[in-house]
Amino acid sequence: MGNTDNINSSKVSIVGHIAYDHIFTIPYFPSKNHSIYIHKMGTYFGGGAGNIATGIASLGGNCEIISAVGNDFTYSTYEKHLKKLNIELILQKSQHPTACAYIFIDAHKNQITYFSWGASKDITQIKNRQCTFLHLAPCSPKICTLLSTSADFVAFEPGQDLLKFDGHTLRYCLKKSHIFFCNNYELQQIINILGIPKDDIFQLAGTTLVTYGKKGSKLHTEETTYTIKAIPAKAVDPTGAGDGYRAGFWIGKLRGYDDLTACRFGSIVSSFVVTTMGAQTNIPSWKKIVSIYAKYFGDLAPP
Repeated sequence: MGNTDNINSSKVSIVGHIAYDHIFTIPYFPSKNHSIYIHKMGTYFGGGAGNIATGIASLGGNCEIISAVGNDFTYSTYEKHLKKLNIELILQKSQHPTACAYIFIDAHKNQITYFSWGASKDITQIKNRQCTFLHLAPCSPKICTLLSTSADFVAFEPGQDLLKFDGHTLRYCLKKSHIFFCNNYELQQIINILGIPKDDIFQLAGTTLVTYGKKGSKLHTEETTYTIKAIPAKAVDPTGAGDGYRAGFWIGKLRGYDDLTACRFGSIVSSFVVTTMGAQTNIPSWKKIVSIYAKYFGDLAPP
């Protein structure tokens, strides 16, 4: 566990997938009806909710996962891993197997993912609950709508499940959020779904963080836009980079920092995640984060 000094004891509730990531590295993506050989393959702990919670807990934060899993998760090494980090598990048990992602990465670090929801289909059976800090990671629009009504602070991130949202539900969740996370590709999809310009989307959410890969990220507030540099890293596997960013953001919030500083922490954590295979295998220490922050953003003042 990371240093817990000055960390808010409030709990972050992360709603979304617990999944197993099957990651394959290949030289290039073949054309249709052709085959390709696999350089390397492995199975890792994953799912947006699992990844974000692992990052928060590893850095000393208090969090819980609200998700759905199959019988294959009970007593598994993944369950033991999360419990060892003192992550509370609010789980809907399903007759379907736990969700799985099949992720293919080429020599240029381009990525294609095939995701099987499996047990995640049953997350909608979870009942509403009061949350202080709520992070809506990619999952069912229905559960996002339900839980967003009973939280003091909401972070919304539809991610790869964006296309499951209709315009009405997406607009509702944006209005409920205190901060909205997306990448530049997802932002364009949202523009198409809602049929409004991006500035109107930013106004709906109030505060929006858009990531641009190696080009860094931008934090759009009601007053101004901040550009946050990407921390240089030798990328091996981009899986979970965004989840690492969210975890770093939450640690910043729990430590009392403003959104800009918290997002800079997110950029730092993300730069570590991409340097090894798997989304949960290289979370930096708080001491390391502070050191990197000083190098790229200046001295870190007390919150």
